[in-house]
Amino acid sequence: MKTISTTGRLRKEVKFEDINEEPADTTGLLEQTFMNAIPEATRRNIENASPSSMPQIKPISSNRGNQDSRVNLAKNKDYSTEKLLISLYDIHDSLVSLFEGLNHTSPLASSLSINIDKVDDCIVELGGKIEKFIPLDHVSGLSVPADATNITKVIETTKACYNSGNIEDARSDSASKSINITFMGKDDQLNVLYRALGSIVAKSSWNGNEAIDYIYTPQSGKMSVKVLEGGKWIDRSEDYKVGWELEELDLNAATEDDLLIFKKLKEKPETVVNEETVGRDNSDLSVLEEENLDFTIEEK
Repeated sequence: MKTISTTGRLRKEVKFEDINEEPADTTGLLEQTFMNAIPEATRRNIENASPSSMPQIKPISSNRGNQDSRVNLAKNKDYSTEKLLISLYDIHDSLVSLFEGLNHTSPLASSLSINIDKVDDCIVELGGKIEKFIPLDHVSGLSVPADATNITKVIETTKACYNSGNIEDARSDSASKSINITFMGKDDQLNVLYRALGSIVAKSSWNGNEAIDYIYTPQSGKMSVKVLEGGKWIDRSEDYKVGWELEELDLNAATEDDLLIFKKLKEKPETVVNEETVGRDNSDLSVLEEENLDFTIEEK
């Protein structure tokens, strides 16, 4: 009986004796077909070639399931942990600075916060120390006061707190972030009048919680910028450019004219900076107030 295929074509019925037939040598047929398809010259070269002259094929390896190849390469590369930590700290500070300038509820701020945590984890993994980043610690609803307001507060605080002498004059320039101030006093032990003319410029900005201080010593002394912390005035002069000029009058040897000139002195030379040169405009200095120089000369 003949069987009809699903395609409508006749197909040979499989007999039991066909199953036991040896399978055809398909490999040999494919090889012969391939050799017949290539040029005769190339075929002769292949047939005459020895196995040792044939190029060796290297097995292809896969990195799937292993670590990223970039990480594997990094294992064999020398690097400085210290330099890497320094770079990570710089990245941390930059990201925090960017975060502080954003609305903390924005998607960008949220993304920055996540990446800051990742950088911090890297720092800790390399043996560094970093405080945990808390977003709300870097957010404020307060605006920064203008420099003009802060400088005014500094002058007011200085006048209210300075008790080693008098403040003859104090003027500010918010544009240049500078304060010109003149201290006047008398050393009773040495019987010497002194005047210290200072010029202070903020390297960054005035915070408004500073005060300017001057302590007299013969031919020197020290002018500084201090901040009240924990009930004590702490020197913060490293954040400012401080320069001053000192004038002295020995009352033991001075005449009435010397005292009069010292009281009425209007023109003053360029400020001589004791620690760091700072330019200043001497025309801002006021005439000495008589009540601040009511000293007498001892008769010899």
